[in-house]
Amino acid sequence: MEAEHKKEWVDAMQDEMKSLHENHTFELVKLPKGKRALKNKWVYRVKQEQHTTQPRYKARLVVKGFSQKKGIDFDEIFSPVVKMSSIHVVLSLAASLDLEIE
Repeated sequence: MEAEHKKEWVDAMQDEMKSLHENHTFELVKLPKGKRALKNKWVYRVKQEQHTTQPRYKARLVVKGFSQKKGIDFDEIFSPVVKMSSIHVVLSLAASLDLEIE
């Protein structure tokens, strides 16, 4: 964290942790005896928005899932990620076909 934009990266990490907490993405539990926690890492990206001159600093906390074993470390995986362009396409199609979205 010796980078020139250290404050922006720390703010981005705090935003990610706040979002994870607010969305109840995880719950803290005591690690069962004989089990080990999965490792994680931070992934950083600078995003340039179309209508601004300021770059946006994004940090995402990801688990190193390659060490998981089905039935031991997980039963199912859910990753709620969608691109805004995909949402725009679906809404545009619904509007052009005059469909009701429930």
